[in-house]
Amino acid sequence: HPLPAGWQRPELPPLTTPPPAERVLDELRKQLPADAVVVTEAPTHKQTIQRYLPFESPEQDFHAGASGALGYGISSLVGTALGTSRPVIGIIGDGSSMYGIQALWTAAQENAPLTLLLLDNEEYAAVRLLGEVGDSGKMPGVRLGGIDFVGLARSLGCAARRIDDLEQFARELPA
Repeated sequence: HPLPAGWQRPELPPLTTPPPAERVLDELRKQLPADAVVVTEAPTHKQTIQRYLPFESPEQDFHAGASGALGYGISSLVGTALGTSRPVIGIIGDGSSMYGIQALWTAAQENAPLTLLLLDNEEYAAVRLLGEVGDSGKMPGVRLGGIDFVGLARSLGCAARRIDDLEQFARELPA
């Protein structure tokens, strides 16, 4: 039996502003600490995360929900950061964040050392896609455009900034 091929770096899409998730995740991969813990809840980016953010160190950990339920991501991120001394990075979708964004208040109160990367596609995309599978073909109330996630995070006591440029993203990632 031939041995399976190792991970092949997938081709990156063209760079745009804001950069596509594939580019952001590839940059994160380049700078991800060898002992990082990554917490994810970004259902519409799940396959992109799997393809563009492979784990290259046996000391890295990856936390993701298995059941398809929404809302555990930010709480899991905060709890993980409070329970370890390792670097903790969350990759959370904007829709998923809305189920538990108040956990950022706990992060601020407890000085939880974490980085939250919020991927904003301005909708509950996973919910919309689920609705399209049903008979009606349309799911009401899934558009999220216009939420000021930076302002929301700051109002809960967290430092936050919006980044639309890949070079700035690379500079801003914590070491």
